[in-house]
Amino acid sequence: MTDVRNAWYGPLAPIKTQCFCQSHSDPQLSVDFYKYGTLSNDPCFKCQLKCYGLTLGIMTPSGQIDAQAWSNLLPYVTPQIAQNCSNSIASEPDLCEKAYLLVKCSYDALAQQYSP
Repeated sequence: MTDVRNAWYGPLAPIKTQCFCQSHSDPQLSVDFYKYGTLSNDPCFKCQLKCYGLTLGIMTPSGQIDAQAWSNLLPYVTPQIAQNCSNSIASEPDLCEKAYLLVKCSYDALAQQYSP
């Protein structure tokens, strides 16, 4: 899973400072995810993920998920994983929680395919 996390970092790197500032997330939480695979349940971290989603066009301000954009943006996320995860969180009204659940669902699906 280290390869997956490293590959996911690339598309987010240019906007990470912007999203840290918007969400007031502790940068260590991102370090812990990319280094160890620890996905924090912290509310500010969840809003950081929302910022990524909105900025990169994966999520609309109304909460719609573009599964194709999700699978195109992040290496290893197949269209099937993106669609399944998008469908599973469709009714979540909180955009920060929705972004977190999208990442968690995708990461968990990939963890079943790849070793840590």
